[in-house]
Amino acid sequence: GKVRRIGREWDGSCPPPASGQEAGEIPRHIARWPGKRGRAMSRYLFGVTARTCLQVPLRSRPCSSRHHRTVTRAMSGDNSKKPEGMATKGFPVGPEIKDSAQDSHNQPGLQKGMKDQPHSTDLPYQPGNDDVLSFRPYKGAEKLKDKVCIVTGGDSGIGRSIAAMFARESAKSVTIVYLEKEQEDAEQTKELIEAEGVEALLIAQDLSTGEEAARSVVQKVVDRFGRVDVLVNNASMQHKLSSIEDTDAEYLESTFKTNVFAMFYLAKHVLPHMARGSTIVNSTSVTAYYGSASLLEYSSTKGAIVAFTRSLSLQLAPKGIRVNAVAPGPIITPLNPATREQDNLDGWYNKIPALGRLGQPSEMGPAYVYLASNDSSYMSGQVLHPNGGTIVNG
Repeated sequence: GKVRRIGREWDGSCPPPASGQEAGEIPRHIARWPGKRGRAMSRYLFGVTARTCLQVPLRSRPCSSRHHRTVTRAMSGDNSKKPEGMATKGFPVGPEIKDSAQDSHNQPGLQKGMKDQPHSTDLPYQPGNDDVLSFRPYKGAEKLKDKVCIVTGGDSGIGRSIAAMFARESAKSVTIVYLEKEQEDAEQTKELIEAEGVEALLIAQDLSTGEEAARSVVQKVVDRFGRVDVLVNNASMQHKLSSIEDTDAEYLESTFKTNVFAMFYLAKHVLPHMARGSTIVNSTSVTAYYGSASLLEYSSTKGAIVAFTRSLSLQLAPKGIRVNAVAPGPIITPLNPATREQDNLDGWYNKIPALGRLGQPSEMGPAYVYLASNDSSYMSGQVLHPNGGTIVNG
């Protein structure tokens, strides 16, 4: 009741000195409250730290509290700037990467072919009143200590970020699966993994060729490390077609074989080598939730992955194995320059989500770390949505 009374008597700013009251002194109708509650409210409203003082909204007129004026100057750096949240105006800027279209037949694209390299392990932040994002390294905390991990599509883009962050979280080993033509990208990812003192195993294997390819990948990992603790199904491909009339069996089958069938086969063959507490993390997409007119086949596979994740999680829950997924939004990876013609690629770069910019691969990696680690011990059958602020209710 006393909090509501304050709402009527006090308007949210430091009051002018009353008769016989010094500037900045606690108002008497608050100060005379007895005991701990009165002292706690006094500290909240007129605390001696910048944190508590700045919790109070300011009036347009100057505050009479000498301490409050000093704190405002200290937080803003000088008298001409006042802290107004993360940005002084508008959305944060870049760094935006406007790349050129690659050969549309070179699926799923090569990171080495991008003019500007996206960030794999550096996370964006916006200090103080800066209007431009800065980057600082992702810091590991041994969340995957001694874990044996497999990341498909781990040579570039989101997969590279996942592999590098798993290594930074002190995994025992990280195996990345990729296509032969992506060897150079894979070697660069290997360097990131080994820089963390973690063993990297590179397996060039086209998972779209069938079940034997998946079995072979799992067997190589088990022969080397004896088990599998974390499987990340991330490999993916897409074809941009303007109409369903342009779809043929080759496009449809290749997309489903890479994006969906490979997940089934890998999960099937990895399961006998997983113990209670192991995890499977699948990559779906925001397009599974709001669709894409030009990516009909791709969006359909991503919707299938959501259902696969939920259903498999129910099967494996009694075994103590958790299955979850991540649905990235528009992220700067090699997949889009490899898929889109230049005019369409320019339009994609200009289709900005709610947070005002495209995402970096490094902003996806922590979601996979969370789902792969024991931090998410009470989650299974769920999907995380790092998509730039698009609300999907899924």
